[in-house]
Amino acid sequence: MKRKPQKLLFYFFILSSLPACVPSTPHDQILISKLGVSSTDASYCNSAHSNASPFANSSDSPTGTSASDPYRICTAVQYNKIGSSSSYWNKYFILMTDINLSSYDVNTLNRIGNSTTAFTGTFLGNGKQIIGTTLTAATTDYFALFPYIDAGAVIKDLILISFTITGQNYVGALIGKMSGGSVSNVSLLDSSVNGVGYVGGLIGLMVDGSVNRSSFIVSGTSNTAKVVGSASRIGGLIGKAQAGAINYCSTSLPGVSGVSYVGGLVGYNDGAAIYGSTSQTNSSAGILGTTLDIGGLVGH
Repeated sequence: MKRKPQKLLFYFFILSSLPACVPSTPHDQILISKLGVSSTDASYCNSAHSNASPFANSSDSPTGTSASDPYRICTAVQYNKIGSSSSYWNKYFILMTDINLSSYDVNTLNRIGNSTTAFTGTFLGNGKQIIGTTLTAATTDYFALFPYIDAGAVIKDLILISFTITGQNYVGALIGKMSGGSVSNVSLLDSSVNGVGYVGGLIGLMVDGSVNRSSFIVSGTSNTAKVVGSASRIGGLIGKAQAGAINYCSTSLPGVSGVSYVGGLVGYNDGAAIYGSTSQTNSSAGILGTTLDIGGLVGH
């Protein structure tokens, strides 16, 4: 006999008295001390820097090999250069202002990292926002802004807003497969992620590494699940976590939906340490699965 769909509606927490999983410093106050650049310094992205190619500071001949000499990003065009060549995928980058990717689609936006050359560089969001777009590739695995990252990669202090992502397996707004490295202070806001299996709001599959103080939050009164998979290992933040650490992370979503191994934070945890993390559903959509292992924080 086929089981009836299971739906969970509650607020689940581990050590909820610990700090919430949002950027630890307000994004308009973050200072990149090594660069001497304040995130409130709007004057840097002037006409000369915004029109520079491939990056905003190209006239200074940066090497992109250290946090003190990164490639600087002022526009969506400059951001898109990162994905245009694997030679950039072990370099340092810093976002100098909010950028808008709404004019890009799956055919024009270059994704960063692939199965041959994963991203192992550093992307400093500098507390800035990347305003999103709709990216649809329903038969493509490892579908995300960064399809593959590996040991040494750092992505931090970044806000992603209004993305609609649809892939097949190993799908996330930020990362498809995380084999190492760290993600810190990354917030995904008012977005949706869809796929078949191994689907997470931020990361599809986490093999190793650490995710720290990162979150997926949907505001408003929607009653529609915002992370949806038609198979298993579906999580509000991470589809499956095999190892590594998830520290002070959170989701606040209308719902998460899949078949099995569905969780508000992680769909399937196979050995990652989860500390100080929370999951909340805020509508009737809830955490919904049709077979087994459905959990408010972790499905399995």
